[in-house]
Amino acid sequence: FFFILSGFILTYRYHQGFNVLTAPILKRFYGARFARLWPVHLLTLGFAFFLSPNPKHQNRWDSAILNAFLVQSWAPSELYSQSDNSVAWSLSIEVFFYLCAPFLLWGFARHRATPGLLIAMTVPIWLLAATQSIYLSKTPSQMATYLVAVCPLVRLGDFLIGAMLALAYVRGGHTPQAATTQRECVEWTLVEGIALAILASLLYGAHAVPLYLRLNGYYTISLAILIMVFARQNGY
Repeated sequence: FFFILSGFILTYRYHQGFNVLTAPILKRFYGARFARLWPVHLLTLGFAFFLSPNPKHQNRWDSAILNAFLVQSWAPSELYSQSDNSVAWSLSIEVFFYLCAPFLLWGFARHRATPGLLIAMTVPIWLLAATQSIYLSKTPSQMATYLVAVCPLVRLGDFLIGAMLALAYVRGGHTPQAATTQRECVEWTLVEGIALAILASLLYGAHAVPLYLRLNGYYTISLAILIMVFARQNGY
């Protein structure tokens, strides 16, 4: 959910900001991302390293350095990706998204795909991730877990899905706005409830789904629907 939502929000915010790529534009974008992320990350990493040693993965300077530069998710081992401030593994992936975002949005700006085509383009990305998850479920291993859940290149698919949904949203003329009538608000509230019910039903039946598919692929469509519905902000 976090990775898809990140693609949606960044694209919604910057979809017109990278029609051209220049050094000043990139400098402003990367500077803003750095200021948003790294100061708090380094502070929490310091607390995690010195005050909360993880008995499973003892704090080590090599893992701390990878954490400090937010590249730990590129190491295919929990000794690094889940070390120190372990939840920062997702921030490591997010930094990769930040690096890619200007170039992806520049590419999207050069090809004016319609909203319908953009939504359709998310399907093969989802199918690729789900197929990989099902295939690797047959031979679980540390490397397989990494390739399904942690590898930034694999998780880029989630970001791309969110980005395409955001472009479909803005190119379809949608903006976050309250419903104009009470009936419309009630109707959209019903749609919101359906979106939540789809996710709830998947959660309820998750015990019967292979772990790797749950980590990547099983929830993707329901989360995409959830984001697209609530982005309208038309219900209660």
